[in-house]
Amino acid sequence: MTRRSFCDNLALSLEEAKLALFKKKYPVVRMIIFFVLNILDLITTYWFVSLDGNTEAEGNPAARWLIERGWVYFISVKLAGGVIILVLLANLCRFWQKMGNVATTALVILFSLVVANNIQYYWHNLPLDSIKFQNRL
Repeated sequence: MTRRSFCDNLALSLEEAKLALFKKKYPVVRMIIFFVLNILDLITTYWFVSLDGNTEAEGNPAARWLIERGWVYFISVKLAGGVIILVLLANLCRFWQKMGNVATTALVILFSLVVANNIQYYWHNLPLDSIKFQNRL
């Protein structure tokens, strides 16, 4: 009987954890992508609202209301909402795998479109005086 070191046990338990996650087909990667996109949505919303200081640029009335109250409220609700959605998705994937896969894929697509829309809005409404042009002759 061979004696295993702590590192061997840790590596073995990590491999077992990976197998357990992917054997059950948890959409962990999509959940991580969703949370990253949620943070990118927060950052791009801040950029385009701070572009002219007008909260009317925000299309979501609930988010607009929170931004008008203060950025701390908006950031808190946005991050807490993301965590709550992740917990709900994890439970959905645990009990109903196919629906969990569909829901996580739909959320990733939705938030990808939201972030792309924010970037597109910011790009098209960028004030030209903030761009430094150089004459290269």
